[in-house]
Amino acid sequence: MESKNNWKAWLYLSPVLILMAVFTFYPIINTIGISFLKNYNTLTGANDGFTFDNYLEILMLKPSFETAGGFVIYDEVFLKEALPNTLLITFVTVHPKFVLNYKIIISFTQYRKENLAERLKNKAKSLSRHLKIP
Repeated sequence: MESKNNWKAWLYLSPVLILMAVFTFYPIINTIGISFLKNYNTLTGANDGFTFDNYLEILMLKPSFETAGGFVIYDEVFLKEALPNTLLITFVTVHPKFVLNYKIIISFTQYRKENLAERLKNKAKSLSRHLKIP
């Protein structure tokens, strides 16, 4: 019996799934793909091919560039500023949202249970008055 109505659930979920695919999943997958391209140009889509250099530079396993004097320069901005800021923003915004959402869900569930019990009592009272049951 559950399998007969399963298509209805997918029908109701399809608009949300389509929107999530277009606005969430595609950009994430596209960004991951672009991160492996060397010298990617966003306007033209031109690139110099596949590379791991972007990740090697971030992890400081490959120098960003060398100066004329032979000095090797690593890009330390990522590890010193970008990564801590990203983690801070994540923990300051994402986790409180989850806590707040759970509190709202629990309060709605509690209100709904209390409200349902109250409504059933009122219906029983009005029914007994209507039927003139002592």
